Amino acid sequence: MTHPRRLRVVLAWLLALALVVAFGGGGCANGGDTSAGGGDDGSVGDGTVEGGDTGAEASGCTGGKTMCSGTCTNTGNDPKNCGMCGNKCPTGQVCSMGMCGYSCGSGETLCGLPPEGGTGMDASGVADTGVSDATSDAETGASEAGPVVDSGGGTTDAGGPTMPYCANTGNDPNNCGGCGIACPPMYVCSSSTCTLMCGTGMVACVTSGTCIPSGTCCSTGDCTVSGEICTAPGGSCQCPGGEHECTKTNSCISSNDCCLPADCAGTTGATCPVPGQACQCSNGDKLCLALKICVPTADCCTDTDCMPANVQMGKCGTTSTMGGTCSIGTCVAGCYDLDGQYADGCECCDDKVGKSCSAATALGTLSLGAAPLTRTGVLPNPTEGDWYQVNFNSESNTAFHGLIQLTTGGGEYIFDVIQGSCSGSPMSCGEGGNCTGKTAWEESYVGPNPPADSTNPAFTPVPAVGAVWIHVYRANMAATSCNPYTLSVQE
Repeated sequence: MTHPRRLRVVLAWLLALALVVAFGGGGCANGGDTSAGGGDDGSVGDGTVEGGDTGAEASGCTGGKTMCSGTCTNTGNDPKNCGMCGNKCPTGQVCSMGMCGYSCGSGETLCGLPPEGGTGMDASGVADTGVSDATSDAETGASEAGPVVDSGGGTTDAGGPTMPYCANTGNDPNNCGGCGIACPPMYVCSSSTCTLMCGTGMVACVTSGTCIPSGTCCSTGDCTVSGEICTAPGGSCQCPGGEHECTKTNSCISSNDCCLPADCAGTTGATCPVPGQACQCSNGDKLCLALKICVPTADCCTDTDCMPANVQMGKCGTTSTMGGTCSIGTCVAGCYDLDGQYADGCECCDDKVGKSCSAATALGTLSLGAAPLTRTGVLPNPTEGDWYQVNFNSESNTAFHGLIQLTTGGGEYIFDVIQGSCSGSPMSCGEGGNCTGKTAWEESYVGPNPPADSTNPAFTPVPAVGAVWIHVYRANMAATSCNPYTLSVQE
């Protein structure tokens, strides 16, 4: 039994042949000879093109396409050149596998926009015939300019909309996996998927969408050594900076660690018992990387090994063949090595009290009868002094008893008292003279309590004291020690 679709195609061809014979005899519109032309997607052979066009082999067309009127086209599904150049399918029909019909063949999908005649597709995907084209090429035998292939794989008349055509979405690069899904350059459509195609000696790098030389890496996932990274698509796998490859562990390890015994050959007395760890010394010695030797644990290798308390920079007296002994180079600011012993570092540190009158450490305002305010300090630098500021405010009370004294360190340390401001004069002492170079200062009421009137000559009032500045310093400014002092202030 003849297939209905194939019967319709045969009848269409017979009608076209009859019209051609009636209007101009046998043969093609512009020539009578034919030649085989390739067509993909199962298309049939292509006849000689109009205007003397040759087949794909002579035209330079690729991918099984044929040159028709100056354009490479797929005669397997081009409704303007169905099966051969110039063979246009009647209005309402499509070209499938090189034959005109009302629907696409098995394995093909109708893609593209409605053709010039206004026809389209019904819900089943079958082309809607609409109004018949009484002047179609098949009926008149008139020649027509060749089609232009659009970006989606359809064909257009000159200045007209895209014609629908039957596409094999499994291998059509313009409709890969579905209509309108075009593959990028360098990609082909295979099994409905766009696949990057590379030449000999090249492999596809999907990450970058490029072809790279065989044997190079595309991404870090291509690296077989643990910890390596791919420098760039088409580059090589390498360990990060500061690391090297260890073949025994198949991983990147620190540049300071060993992988093979040979890695420790440059360090005298060292071996590599565990790949991926540092070279180790025997007999309890320690590894001195700076000198590349093993040294006794008590020896130092670099200045950084010499950092006892309060040392800013130590010194290590090494030679090229053995470790050395530590010594103190520079103390941190405010600390001093007074005993000359390395073990306790810069053992004597300043008390951080203000070292000038303008930067004096404030003790606040005294309270009458309250416990004394005390401060302990030390001046390892004999040329420096400590400054304090305090306020007396109860001189008018008969219970007033102002007292400044060094309860410890007196003799090694002394003080001055300046009254009123930093630019003021030394305060007077009750026993006469100024309060300079003292270890104690004291003031209180002398004589009987004042009577109702203040004319009693036996009463000796306390002079106003107010704000004072106390300067503590060494009695011998050439002597050094880490002995402390204790300052006590009360009213």
